[in-house]
Amino acid sequence: ADTLPPGLSRLSGVVRHAEFLGASVRYAILVGTSEILVDIPHQAGMRQAAIGAAVTTSAPRVMVAINVTA
Repeated sequence: ADTLPPGLSRLSGVVRHAEFLGASVRYAILVGTSEILVDIPHQAGMRQAAIGAAVTTSAPRVMVAINVTA
């Protein structure tokens, strides 16, 4: 199994939207019932994730906040 370095959290979801911003690509990813935004630096020849594609990203735990609403 693929393990993460200490201090990172893994989030898996589905791409709902992608927006080219020049220096980066911003993805809206549906994780459970919440949508998160992820900016990925753009590189020439980089393949963009398709809308509807299953993706996984990781982030430092200190940057991941979960809001629960009833």
